[in-house]
Amino acid sequence: MCTRVETGEICAIHNAPGPEERFTSIAPVQAAGDPTIECGRVWACTSSGRVLVLNTSNTGSYQESLQTTSYGAILCMLPSGIGEVWTLRDDGLVEVWRDRSVEAAALEQPLVPLRKFSIATELQAARRVANQRTMILLYQRELWFAGSRSIWVYDTHTSADTAMSASSNGPLSTRLDQPLMVAHLSLTAHDAPITCIASNVPYLDEARIDSRGYVFSGTDAGHIIAWKASDYERWRTIDMSNGEPEVRITSLVCVSDRWLWVGFASGKIAILDIGPDSHPTAAQCPLTLGLQDGVGGAAQRRDTMWVVAKEWLAAESAVTGLLVDWSPLLTDRQRVQVASVHANGSVYYWDGSLTVDCQYNELRRRTPDFAHMRDITVQINSWNIDSIKPEVLEKTREDQHFLRGWLGALGGQQMPDIIVVGLQEVVDLESKKMTAKSLWKNTTSKSKPKGKAGSKPAADISKRYGLWRSALEKALSRGMTFSTAYRAVECQNMVGLFICVFARDDIYRSVREVDVSHVKTGMGGLHGNKGGIGIRFVFEDTSFCFVNAHLAAGESVRNNMARIEHCAAIVKSLSFKRPMPEYQSLAANELVGQHLPSQNNSRQTVSPTADLANLTLDAYVDGGDGQRFLDHAVCFFSGDLNFRLGLGRQQVERYLDINDLDTLLQFDQLLPMITLGAQPRSLSSQPSSSNLRSESSTPIVAPNRVSAAATPYEDSVSTLHYQARSSQSSSACSSGDEDDGEGLTSIGTAGFALRTFREMPILFRPTYKYDPGTDTYDTSEKRRVPAWCDRVLFRGGSGQLQVRHQHGNIDSQQQVWHERFGDYDLQGQTSPLIYQRLETRQSDHRPIVAAFRVKVKTVDREARSVASVDVRRRADTKTLPEMAYFAKTLWLSRYTASMSRASELLAATGGDLPSAINNSPESSSEFNSIQLRDILRDELIAILDTVQIRGSKTLVLDRDLSGALSIIVDFGVLKDHGVEKIFLLEEGPLDTGPTKGVLYLSLPHIRKMKIIAEQVRASSLSGGVSKEYSLQLVPRRTLLCERVLEEEGVLGDITIGEYRMDFIPLESDLLSLELPSTFKELYLDGDFSCIQHVARAVMRLQGLYGFFPRIVGKGDFAQVLADSLARMRLELVSGGTGGPSSSALAMSTVFDSVVVIDRAVDMVTPLLTQLTYEGLISEVYGISNGSVTLGGAAASAPSAAGAATAASAPGASGSGTGSGSDLQNSGKRRRIMLNDSDAIYREVRSMNFAGVGALLSKISRQLQDNYESRHRAKTVQEIRSFVGKLGGLQAEHQSLKSHVSLAESIMRRTQSDDFNSILDIEQSLVGGSDLTKEQLAFIEKMLALADPNASVPGVGGELKEQPPASMPNSIHKVLRVLCLYSLWRGPNFKQKTYDSWYEDIVAAFGHHQTITLDNLDRVGLLSRPSSTTQIESSGPSELRGSGLLNSVAPSTKPRSPVHANSIGFLRKALNLIVSDVRESNPDDISYVYSGYAPISIRLLQCLVRDPAVYPANPSSRYAALLRPLGDNSRARPALADGQSTGGVKGGWAGWEDVLNELPGETIDVSQSPSDGDSDVAAADAMVRRRGEKAPATLVVFLGGCTFTEIAALRLLSQQHGHRYIAATTQIINGNSFLDSLVQKTTAV
Repeated sequence: MCTRVETGEICAIHNAPGPEERFTSIAPVQAAGDPTIECGRVWACTSSGRVLVLNTSNTGSYQESLQTTSYGAILCMLPSGIGEVWTLRDDGLVEVWRDRSVEAAALEQPLVPLRKFSIATELQAARRVANQRTMILLYQRELWFAGSRSIWVYDTHTSADTAMSASSNGPLSTRLDQPLMVAHLSLTAHDAPITCIASNVPYLDEARIDSRGYVFSGTDAGHIIAWKASDYERWRTIDMSNGEPEVRITSLVCVSDRWLWVGFASGKIAILDIGPDSHPTAAQCPLTLGLQDGVGGAAQRRDTMWVVAKEWLAAESAVTGLLVDWSPLLTDRQRVQVASVHANGSVYYWDGSLTVDCQYNELRRRTPDFAHMRDITVQINSWNIDSIKPEVLEKTREDQHFLRGWLGALGGQQMPDIIVVGLQEVVDLESKKMTAKSLWKNTTSKSKPKGKAGSKPAADISKRYGLWRSALEKALSRGMTFSTAYRAVECQNMVGLFICVFARDDIYRSVREVDVSHVKTGMGGLHGNKGGIGIRFVFEDTSFCFVNAHLAAGESVRNNMARIEHCAAIVKSLSFKRPMPEYQSLAANELVGQHLPSQNNSRQTVSPTADLANLTLDAYVDGGDGQRFLDHAVCFFSGDLNFRLGLGRQQVERYLDINDLDTLLQFDQLLPMITLGAQPRSLSSQPSSSNLRSESSTPIVAPNRVSAAATPYEDSVSTLHYQARSSQSSSACSSGDEDDGEGLTSIGTAGFALRTFREMPILFRPTYKYDPGTDTYDTSEKRRVPAWCDRVLFRGGSGQLQVRHQHGNIDSQQQVWHERFGDYDLQGQTSPLIYQRLETRQSDHRPIVAAFRVKVKTVDREARSVASVDVRRRADTKTLPEMAYFAKTLWLSRYTASMSRASELLAATGGDLPSAINNSPESSSEFNSIQLRDILRDELIAILDTVQIRGSKTLVLDRDLSGALSIIVDFGVLKDHGVEKIFLLEEGPLDTGPTKGVLYLSLPHIRKMKIIAEQVRASSLSGGVSKEYSLQLVPRRTLLCERVLEEEGVLGDITIGEYRMDFIPLESDLLSLELPSTFKELYLDGDFSCIQHVARAVMRLQGLYGFFPRIVGKGDFAQVLADSLARMRLELVSGGTGGPSSSALAMSTVFDSVVVIDRAVDMVTPLLTQLTYEGLISEVYGISNGSVTLGGAAASAPSAAGAATAASAPGASGSGTGSGSDLQNSGKRRRIMLNDSDAIYREVRSMNFAGVGALLSKISRQLQDNYESRHRAKTVQEIRSFVGKLGGLQAEHQSLKSHVSLAESIMRRTQSDDFNSILDIEQSLVGGSDLTKEQLAFIEKMLALADPNASVPGVGGELKEQPPASMPNSIHKVLRVLCLYSLWRGPNFKQKTYDSWYEDIVAAFGHHQTITLDNLDRVGLLSRPSSTTQIESSGPSELRGSGLLNSVAPSTKPRSPVHANSIGFLRKALNLIVSDVRESNPDDISYVYSGYAPISIRLLQCLVRDPAVYPANPSSRYAALLRPLGDNSRARPALADGQSTGGVKGGWAGWEDVLNELPGETIDVSQSPSDGDSDVAAADAMVRRRGEKAPATLVVFLGGCTFTEIAALRLLSQQHGHRYIAATTQIINGNSFLDSLVQKTTAV
């Protein structure tokens, strides 16, 4: 059922689809950009596992199709970020989905999870059914999952594999099957099971999380355990049980960084103030904002006080859930909304912003402006009279004036304004006859009509009370002792209890709102022989409440516990009528109706400001309204409390004999349980068995009793006042884990209900128990121990007034109050005058008297009304806007996952939320490479699960696919889905063993189809077990492959399908199809099917992130790709199939454009020697699928000696671990993943190799320092911290060893003569210089010393042996130099030179290499001089229009520059040569080749208007070089000052002259929302209308790209603040680029 909170109107009712189904969990979709339509869509899962997407504004819904490998039921769902929903299934699978926000008709494909992982082990160990109360998500990535006795914390963006030692054999899988568990938190044996968790971290910026970020776990015993979110340490345990048994916390939610709402099984809700300074002045705006300066800025100390700010009974049903929503602050409702869900199905909505509390607290702060304070004197007289009658005193000469002296203890000079007399045992409680009469009287009097006489026993009892009242009135009559008369305000009795309140005649009329309450505690609360009577009234505008109590007797521990329980029962059960309200008019428009939760048609609409206008409430404190004992400003609790001493009779008499009352008082049962306790005059003889806590004890805050439990049936919003709970201590504060420093803070009604009360220092001897008529303590057989049974306790002012000081005095406590909290409302402040006992021998107790000076206030009604109006105005103009601003920051943090970043964005837009959202790079989500990997993995798993093979399977992998597949999925997952064995596809028979099914995964190559056919035939002829065969072609199924299988006679035996292995995420910014030989296929074979594959892969990205607004590029096949994308989009728009779902019809806000670079445009770059660290690894070792295979020390197991970090930097000699000699001589081999998971590699991979050695040395020193820190660890916490980092240090140490070994091996290579000679040739050619005789002679020498059998590094990703310092002259090495010479010399390449080299190559490498040379000529890499000036005869551009694209002859050749000055022009126009390049701290992409900038990346810089190629002054000499070809070329406009780079801006405009000198077509088209619109300006205009800066540009390389180009893109990303995502058909180097063109064997 969906309802509107404001009106209660039902918007929609949704039913579960099946008759036996029920909804088990719901999660709102946080996708709305407009807060007014927040939660317009809700995910709801049913008991059968179905997920429905519900529309909350109508009855529309549809079933979401989820692509999942689990059939488990969904236990709970969590919303996160923008449109994300996290689900947990009962088999432990956690999946993260992104809502598609489309209607059911558009759901053509199942929704694929963004990522998923399993916590099955932890779920089983949790010993409970998980629900939404036991899971929270922090930072949109850190998952906290609570079991009954443990909490597991996962970093869901980091795989557990990355934490493994680099020594593990085999490749590290990047699949996130198991996230990194960062903490496992366990409870102690004393803790009860966890029921729910919550955190305040989402409300804090990063700077405050360390000091104020907590995760709270509620338990079955009413405790809250606080864990530090930053270091996962247990910080504090808080007891919310109020000393009551079976108190369960059932729900928690943080409404802000300082307010924790707590739901109980009883239906009660409490608000815990967890702020750094829990006091009224800090709570003027109760929702203290985590980003405000000056609020909790200092680090929170361990003794920070936490208080209960409010508690009330929400409903007579358990609170099963608490939900908070800040979005209403951004709507007309203007409040934080908190919903409480209860077990009986009811839902109540509360004002979580505490609007009235905030305003009322501010009004109380202004009390001095409208109230006058004055002092009055209150006197408390208490006596257990042992059932004597007053006439006994009158008949005794020494006691005939006792009552006058007792009541006039202050003397005639000071007349009390109020006198309270409390008597106990007015009747003989030990007399069964009298007790029965009294009980009968109390029972029958309630049933007798008023005015009728009762029975004789009842009359006798009433007469006894009447006698005492008369005696007291007579003693208080005007005369010698009292100069004024007193009038009885109220007299009440209950069995043996009697209380009378008298007020002086001149102030009697100022007393109002008198009420009485009785609490029986005798015989389990059934009878009144024990219990208390409470009388309350309001004097002027200050409330008073007096309790006369008689508690359980006895000296045993059980008796003491009974007294404690009696105190709690009296405090909890005293109940008074709610005083009549006195309302003031605040403003004409103030009484705006507020709909309250209602189950009763008679409910009324109540103003949320009613309590602010109710002056009656000013008389009460702590947010109370006078219905409970502790709501009153002044409280007294006196009588025969019966607390005893914890010593034997002889010990007590020994102390009494020497009058050592101070030591004796330390054994008093009551004093340790109240705030101040006895103030000893001397502590010299303090016994070791004292129950008092030491001075070093942690200060503990606990509240007094909560005020009226305002239920929603009365005033669910307006009565929720701020209750500033008192600061007090617990006497039983141990949680059983003191060894770990975990103190138990008791908060609530308390383990002892009177802990917030105080008592004046006791300076008199024990008042109990005497032999009547004597001064001798009890001499009966029982010989009762003397004790101070008769006591007067008091509490004055707000509960926060009492701050515990173990050995402080009352005045110092008042000073603490003034210094910390101010003087704004001093009503009820109580100062002691006297506390003494009087002497009379008529009873076994001695009477006592206490007198106090109490501040009372008188309110000026008119002045208060003015102050109230001003408070309302201030709240509307200051407080509410501040809270709304914070709500905007909180809303924006969905996009940024960072409060700091959200605050910066909001400030930059002047607080405009829509603009901040549009300017957020994260709006509409970021590009997520993990999502692509998971899609590929899930599709492969779907194939394994649905392929027509029964039982276990053998997987046969194409060798060219094995590396890519290891990135997508690991063997453990394959095994889970039926794969028993894995083989590589090779010639020869296949022994699959007992498995009945064989699944082939292969590229669609003819040779491989023949191998498969041969293996299938061989298996059939063997006569063994019949097997089922399935072939999945990657990336597409082709008719040619089927024809080959048919010709081989096995087509009928194989089921054929396809696996779309599109872009594989090698890194977060690098995607690759890992297709070998794409350049050869395009330009030599005329096979353009790979273009179709690239187009499908790009369309998948568009299906995930929306259509790219713009497509720009250069090259003939770039144009072909653009045409394919346009055709696919047209098919999709027109309803065609085969592409992404129509949910992608919107424009992308993740990518601003796609830039397509044809490799033929820049064939020079891959031929050059790469000089970055990653590029050189590729050149020397070969990197395949993000991994490299090493030998030697780098492959050996990691050393256990973690401290041995002195791995030498490159160039250092040595015998250190991982030396080059070890690497060369060892036979061990190991495969290392080179990706983002390796922190060292991530830092050095894109560096020019010249700076790698220094950086590795620096890392080595830092690592050594980290190891040395273990010697500086002194405390347990420091040692624990080091141990926690040890695993990471060891992994970093092993990584450093590997990279040092790699760097040393590469350095030997770079220091060889051959390497430097080739590098000199390359530098001369790209710099435009003629080769010297020495350089030409070196080329001749390479040809002369050619080795046709030499291994080729960088091809295939693996070397059979360690590369030597000087590589043999392989054909690849030779051809790279010759091709480079041909490209740069162009028309200056002499026929004689070509012929000489041609003959030398054939002679050195064999006649079959004539095919290689012909291939190189046909693709334009090594052209014959006679054909250099010829323009290609028929390229893709000509064939496209004639429809012959798919049948073009393999003679297509990229066009080379034709003008003699073209090369020089490009060199200058694109600034290809940079002489002052900075290799160590680069500022230009030319650092990747030590001074040469790749043409491909320079073209991208032209598109984004990078200053490196864009002249700052168009009239400069440099700009003049840009127009050498005549008037037909346009000068490029100047780049405006301060114009930012990043993202395609003006396109190719102004660069026509450069583009004309490069081969291929130029593309610049838009994919505008309107069909058929191809205007480029439309895309730019659309982006401007959105006001967004798209966070990424996709750069697609057709024909492969190098690691140096990727490094250049990363530098641009850093410089531009803009992500460039590289997507390529294959990662190449010079050797692999030429390899597909080199003829491997002699042609037949």
